[in-house]
Amino acid sequence: KGLADPTAAADWAVSLGPVGWDLYGARVPYSWFFGGAAKAVASRSIPDFGTGPFLYYGDAAALEADLALSAAACAGATGLGDAALLSEARAIDGYLRMLQAIVNLGSALGKDKELSEPQKQAAAAEMAALDAATMQTVEGLRAWHDSVAPGTMPSRLEDTIEVTESTCSDIATYLGTVGVPDPERA
Repeated sequence: KGLADPTAAADWAVSLGPVGWDLYGARVPYSWFFGGAAKAVASRSIPDFGTGPFLYYGDAAALEADLALSAAACAGATGLGDAALLSEARAIDGYLRMLQAIVNLGSALGKDKELSEPQKQAAAAEMAALDAATMQTVEGLRAWHDSVAPGTMPSRLEDTIEVTESTCSDIATYLGTVGVPDPERA
């Protein structure tokens, strides 16, 4: 509706659609972000690829492939000049970046009870990545709402934003207990 290049918009939708399915079909943010992600980080038991929030990612390369597609979708939406398409792409890309940061946090933390200084530094870097991805996701969700249905935000979308932010802050709180500062809150 009103797009200068409907063919490019269709190509955008066809390329981002499967990426969105890989994410939302695995119930991200519902139900894994309702405390599950923070608990997984705290227990040092990030789900394996092919399970839970990574259901449609058989390995790290599959997640990387979706990240590349979502980055391309963000660039494509920018070129289309449509706020709804761009904000949707940015929200999906942000969620994928959150998942990537959580996987990387799991690797950085390992299973050691006491973290070495290099582990703390690696975890702090991933926490910074998680902070940035969370901010991008929330901004994308809010911008999407503003572009498609300005006015009062539906409670389901408010809940989605809240659990997205809580996932990040709960992980930061846990990391603080093991000596990893959150650069966003330091």
